[in-house]
Amino acid sequence: MRDKQTFELWKQYFRDLLDQTAAAYADGATLDQAKKRVSDYLMSKYAAKFDPRFPQNVGSNVIKAYQVIAFTP
Repeated sequence: MRDKQTFELWKQYFRDLLDQTAAAYADGATLDQAKKRVSDYLMSKYAAKFDPRFPQNVGSNVIKAYQVIAFTP
């Protein structure tokens, strides 16, 4: 981390990732539905704020968050 703003940005990203994934799961979304829904949200909010590789990692982040929330391996 280079500065406090970067830390705060990551903190907000992870909060949104978990909150949005939990909401999708609570709504009964499958993993694929949650991945699409949450990825679209995160991309619209954060794509311009992170490096160009950001879009490549969002989907796998949603999958991991969904697995944690759903307690699946």
